[in-house]
Amino acid sequence: MTISEQHAESLSLGSDLSVRTAGGLRDQLLHSLSMMGPVTLDGAEVARVDAGGLQLLVAFCRDRAAAGGTVAWLAPSAALIEAARLAGLAETLGLSDPTG
Repeated sequence: MTISEQHAESLSLGSDLSVRTAGGLRDQLLHSLSMMGPVTLDGAEVARVDAGGLQLLVAFCRDRAAAGGTVAWLAPSAALIEAARLAGLAETLGLSDPTG
């Protein structure tokens, strides 16, 4: 997975959000914990998600909130939304469908 920092506050999650690729993402997220303003996670390319990837995102969102920061989403993929929903984490991650 290639995690590219599009600009100082936006991170692309790439296509594989799994425990196998979590190390690189973890490093990028740790760097973003102290950023001022919202950190935007671009989930548009996410095609594969597992529990380890979701756990990492939950920890990041929790830690950002504890530090007074926010997390915004840019085009989360259907695969990411569905995985979060099935795990019961959609609302925790801010990926719940308000109509749904």
